[in-house]
Amino acid sequence: MRCFVLSQSVGMLLVFGAAQAAVPVRTVILSGQQAPGTPNDVTFLNFKDARIDEKGRVAFRADLRQGFGGVVASNDTGIWAEQAGGTGTLTLLAREGSQAPGTPTGARFADFNEPTPNFFTYLVKSAAGPTTFSTYLQPDNSIGINTSNFQGIWSDRSGTLDSVLRTGDVAPTPDNANFSFFYTPSVNAQGKLAISAFLKDGTGGANSTNDSGVWSEGRGALAFIARKGSPGTGTVDNAPYDGRFNIPVMNSFGFISFYAYLNTAVTNDTGIWSDGEVGTLALLIRTGQQAPNLVNGVYIRYLGGVTMATNGYVSFTAELDLTSPAGVTTDNQQCLYSELRSKFGIPLPVLIARGGDAAPDTPGAVFVTIQSPVADAQNHVGFSAFLKAAPGVVDGTNNSGLWSNAFSGLHLVARRGSPAPGTSSGTTFYNLSDYGINDPGRMAFFGFTTSNGTVVDGTGIWSQDATGALNLLVKTGDQLEVAPGDTRTIQILSGSPGSNDGRARGFNDIDQFAFSAQFTDGSQGVFVTVGPDADNDGVNDALDQCPSDPNKSAPGACGCGKADTDTDGDGVPDCIDNCPNKPNPTQDNTDSDGDGIPDACDNCPQVANADQKDTDGDGVGDACDNCPNVANADQADSDGNGIGNLCDSTSGQPNPDQGNGTGEGQTADQSGANDATQPASANACGAGACGSGAAAMTAFIAPLLLLGRRNTSKKS
Repeated sequence: MRCFVLSQSVGMLLVFGAAQAAVPVRTVILSGQQAPGTPNDVTFLNFKDARIDEKGRVAFRADLRQGFGGVVASNDTGIWAEQAGGTGTLTLLAREGSQAPGTPTGARFADFNEPTPNFFTYLVKSAAGPTTFSTYLQPDNSIGINTSNFQGIWSDRSGTLDSVLRTGDVAPTPDNANFSFFYTPSVNAQGKLAISAFLKDGTGGANSTNDSGVWSEGRGALAFIARKGSPGTGTVDNAPYDGRFNIPVMNSFGFISFYAYLNTAVTNDTGIWSDGEVGTLALLIRTGQQAPNLVNGVYIRYLGGVTMATNGYVSFTAELDLTSPAGVTTDNQQCLYSELRSKFGIPLPVLIARGGDAAPDTPGAVFVTIQSPVADAQNHVGFSAFLKAAPGVVDGTNNSGLWSNAFSGLHLVARRGSPAPGTSSGTTFYNLSDYGINDPGRMAFFGFTTSNGTVVDGTGIWSQDATGALNLLVKTGDQLEVAPGDTRTIQILSGSPGSNDGRARGFNDIDQFAFSAQFTDGSQGVFVTVGPDADNDGVNDALDQCPSDPNKSAPGACGCGKADTDTDGDGVPDCIDNCPNKPNPTQDNTDSDGDGIPDACDNCPQVANADQKDTDGDGVGDACDNCPNVANADQADSDGNGIGNLCDSTSGQPNPDQGNGTGEGQTADQSGANDATQPASANACGAGACGSGAAAMTAFIAPLLLLGRRNTSKKS
């Protein structure tokens, strides 16, 4: 990890200027926020070791603020990780003072910062998601925890945090010796381990002649690979390992590589071994050998800088023997090799760069010192190098840089003294530090910058894009919006790019960079750059299932480019809802009238009307509406004549044909009164006790009787 702070002079903070962050970032967590998995009022204070996987999930160490929620010096550190998805739930994995899984009851994690002097916690977030860390337990003799068994490795690779390995455990060796110490582990994409470790003398058959070695889970369970005192694999003289093994590197398939010393003459006492894609351990190269790809008589004196690509190939640095009779000098003794394999599976180191070679994209400059490589999936390498001083061409202001042979051959990525992309005019790189590469071959690094060529006045993180172009990700002095409406100025940046060789990394294969930042107000946070995002929706294109739809990151029910709108709120999106405007959560497809429209949203479920015409807009289709031209959603029909009350001229009187002889209805008696109220007689007075027909007859006969009486009187 690198932690870079801006220079301060005479109380003045030197910054780039109040520019916005160069690329979008996701805020993972901020200091002052509640720490997940802890009691209320327990908040974060600061953050370390931001790591990232291939889905953008982050893990980190953190300190808690003491004095709140029961936080004291004995429980104020821990490890947290996002467990699901790039924006998944942040979960507490382990806390200082808490029970350590897989250990005796009462065994507790020690301080995750520095559990004991000269020891530290090491954290890795694997590509596939597991979080693994090595740390220590608090010594407690009452339960048998002491310096012989207090170091361990824990991982959540099985789904929950558990102990993977601990000192005091029996090591997989023929004599069943116990582990006494191990260096930081390499952890591959699936969370498998490779370690360099020591055995406890006096356990099993371990003694000072055979008490160290290399172990790996690359082929399944933890297995012995090489051990002090045993013959170095592939050495013609059977020179034994002398016990000095470096930390092995490990790729996602479980292949490992390491360099080690042999107990023999200093001229040929170092080698690099690998089980690569061959599957069995083999010697790749040894000091004292003829240097590959160089004229006869040039020999290798030192080896180092080992890395392994996803395809199992190894890259390494080598220093040539100055006593070689073929013109080797301090100006050309540094070499970088990258392994290829013949069709017979024989490893063939190929020279990539050498001191004295012309340095690409730096006219007139040549390499002099070449440093540790990092490798992508196809064994393209990135590396740092110094250039040989040359008057008028190379001096202390431009004598170093980063190069890569990914994309189109060996090329310059960045150089000291060159303009720093994304910064103000006149700002150049002062130094390049902590570089890494992802599997697609894009390099990322921390850079110190200067605006006057002599004083460092800023730091930043840069990475290459898919074309190889260099872009600024974030820099000190940037204004970073950590939450809507909450903008803070970056003062310190921390992080580590890494590569896919089993070591910790903060730069993944989809170009996301995890980092922590401290702001000028003293607050801190953990962040992830979004990376390529074509639709600007805040989701990396590689994680975005709808990379061209800014409103969706997954197709959902309706697919990309179409909203999953649910107009009726029944939980079924309109695009698949059989009744998008009427709640029908069960999606019942019963269609009683066979018109192709489910009853649940058919405005005439018993009368076929595929057109669903509804002239009055009352929700009842014309085909079954008893008042098709007058809105009457309740379809009230008091007299049951099939005509709704609102359009029935004689509501309350059965009158299906609505006649009245006046154009307002029908009439049989020509009285102008509607038949429904005066159906039998034009002179009817309405229905009475004798009925409407009797009343009409009485009204007709009465005058005739009176006239008859008058005629009778005259005759008399």
